[in-house]
Amino acid sequence: PPGASAAAAKGKDGKDAAGDAGRLPPKRCTVHVATENLSPSQPVSVLSAAVSSRRRIAQDRADAASIAGNLDAARGVPADCRLGALLDLLYPGPAGRDAADDEDLLDVTIAYLRRVHLFSFYNGCALASDVGTVLSYGSPVGVIHLRLRDADGKLDRVAGEDDGTEREATAKEEGDADGDAEMAAVKAEDDGDGEAGGGTDGSGAAPPATAKDMLV
Repeated sequence: PPGASAAAAKGKDGKDAAGDAGRLPPKRCTVHVATENLSPSQPVSVLSAAVSSRRRIAQDRADAASIAGNLDAARGVPADCRLGALLDLLYPGPAGRDAADDEDLLDVTIAYLRRVHLFSFYNGCALASDVGTVLSYGSPVGVIHLRLRDADGKLDRVAGEDDGTEREATAKEEGDADGDAEMAAVKAEDDGDGEAGGGTDGSGAAPPATAKDMLV
């Protein structure tokens, strides 16, 4: 009958049987709609010399890796998508990440925390609610932190200046103490001379009083 071939092509449920084979299964996605314009440039903040020092890079890397591991476990991130798997892909070979520079490993870990967990390592307590907030730079997580150049050199110079100031202060205190002792000795000699002479000029008469301007 007319239309029978079309009904057969659609199948019992009325769907196009020929077209179903080429379709992808539907997936859910989250779309962030922002009412503010995205910033033309990402905000950047330069860290202090103390935080930028290479002397703390290894400890910071260990702390960042620990935070990433805890967040991965708490949020059920699959094992092949966690930080360790990512580092194995970035640093393959027998030595692997053991041969990598600690600063590079720290930077990758910080980027992982930002991208995956929306967490800012250097802000510590900052955690964005969604990726749209990070992209629109409405959260501290969107800030990129840069280390201060020659941070260790600056810290060493400041430490040297502090040591020099302390030495000068110590020398001044010692000089003041020596001066006080010398003045005390002179005063003692003067007191001794006054006692021996009885406060007279040798003829038995007291010397004339010297005028003194009390405003000086």
